[in-house]
Amino acid sequence: MLNLPQAMITVLVSFAPLFSKPVYKNALELLAAHFLCTGKRTVTNLIKCLGKCKDSKFTKYFYVFRKAKWSPFESSKILFLLIVDRLLPKKTQIEINIDAHLNRRRGPKIKGLGYHRDAVASSKHQKVLTTGHNWLVATVCVRMFGSKYKWSLPFLSYLLTPEKPLSSSRNESDLKGKRRHKKMTRITSQIIIQIRRWIGPEREIIIVADSAFCCREICKTCKKFNVIFCTQLRLDASLYDFPPTQKNGRGRPRVVGQRLPNLETLLNDRKQKWVRLSAPWYSGKTKVLDVLTGTCLWYHNTVGGVPIRWIITKDPTRGNKPIAILVTDFKICAEQAIALFVGRWSIETTFQEINLHFGLETIHTWSDISINRIAPTIIASYSLACLIVNESVKETGIEITPQKTSWYEKETISFSDVMVYLKLLILNKKYFSQWGKKRGCEKIYIEELFRLIACA
Repeated sequence: MLNLPQAMITVLVSFAPLFSKPVYKNALELLAAHFLCTGKRTVTNLIKCLGKCKDSKFTKYFYVFRKAKWSPFESSKILFLLIVDRLLPKKTQIEINIDAHLNRRRGPKIKGLGYHRDAVASSKHQKVLTTGHNWLVATVCVRMFGSKYKWSLPFLSYLLTPEKPLSSSRNESDLKGKRRHKKMTRITSQIIIQIRRWIGPEREIIIVADSAFCCREICKTCKKFNVIFCTQLRLDASLYDFPPTQKNGRGRPRVVGQRLPNLETLLNDRKQKWVRLSAPWYSGKTKVLDVLTGTCLWYHNTVGGVPIRWIITKDPTRGNKPIAILVTDFKICAEQAIALFVGRWSIETTFQEINLHFGLETIHTWSDISINRIAPTIIASYSLACLIVNESVKETGIEITPQKTSWYEKETISFSDVMVYLKLLILNKKYFSQWGKKRGCEKIYIEELFRLIACA
């Protein structure tokens, strides 16, 4: 029987139907080692962290990702329903952030590699391309542990493969694959449909994304499945007035009305009546902005028209560039739309924490099946860590305290505090729960603990 904290077993027991009993046990051990590990996230390093270097059946841990029969898609569904059920009040709206994350990798036999824009290395004047995997990640936005900010908990990751493989690629599935290529916007629409099916028709869903996801196809999908979509709109978008009521007569009814001026033109028009308001801003602050709103049809003859509400924000101090926000629900006011779009930044913080604490870019797997499993598992472990700690706080009543120093005072809880709490939770259960039950066990546990610290 595994010696794991009760909170960890309570959360992870929901995933038991996906695995066989031996694979489920090995997966739990690997996940505990993953939370304790500070080095590269290779299976070999996790086995060392477990203290099972002398185990002759070490291949059973590689079997979990390479050959075992379990579905990452089904695990995403279970994780999503867990987050909604345990961290969101009932009958409240579900805010979901969607974005693409680059995982830098290289190698001729690695599946799905492509040249992608590196947002960290690129600037406004220079675009840097990097080889790697581009993961489309969907997260649920929640407030946790009394924090002032919203946290984005990932539950679904999808590998975005390039339309054509790299010239240096020697992967058979890339070179001989006959699957039709899907664009990122098409896959996003399918993810939105699947989320609606998982949660049911009653719950209100809000999808927030950046300008890369601003397209009519996603807007029409959200309209069809009763989902609110919020994103950044181009200032030169083709906007039209709603079609006039048709009079008695022959002919096909009009699809759109007159062409409206571009938002960039309205931005420089002094005759427009701007409204000044105080809106939520980054870092939990508020900012005074000048706002101009309106409703129209976003139309193109190949796709059709989508009714939208646009909001132009302008900084009176000219410290920030003006942006236009698109919302598919006319009931959302300008202040709510700005709060939704600003809250999208929490997903960028999540990506940074995953790279820092979980070493996403240190994985070395090259098998096609393990590529589709290891990276999504590492990304989802961010949500699992939050769920386990939240369950432990409810069971034990021991709250999380921010880690402070004499030169850095911190008031709010961050993910680093969650990881310290989780590591202590696992180590206390592993090394001190059976302290003194057997003769000599203290010496064995202390030696193993020192070995763990030395190998970290």
